[in-house]
Amino acid sequence: MSALNLNSIREAGAFTGQPVKKTITWTNGDGDEVANDVWVRRLSYASAVGEVRAFNSGGEATAERISACILDESGARVFPTAGHITGEHDDVDGALCDSLVYALLGVIGEVNAPKPKG
Repeated sequence: MSALNLNSIREAGAFTGQPVKKTITWTNGDGDEVANDVWVRRLSYASAVGEVRAFNSGGEATAERISACILDESGARVFPTAGHITGEHDDVDGALCDSLVYALLGVIGEVNAPKPKG
């Protein structure tokens, strides 16, 4: 067993590292299947703090998770705020459809699931 320090933490893989490219498939309002590439940031201290703040303020923790984790190819958030997901940011667009929300949560779960040993 080693002492906890920055080197042992790095060796253990405890930092989030680079976003992971994933392809999602979802169904739009017209019933058409759409495929997109997204880059998924692993859950981190910052994403946990954002979710807790949202929860404590009566906000949407799930939308905060999507906002924090889903990036474009340059590393920028696709949804700058949780309001871009819930529809609170823009009265014209409204909230994201359930199919896209489930697809995004699915890839966040895939990227953050424990990897089997073997």
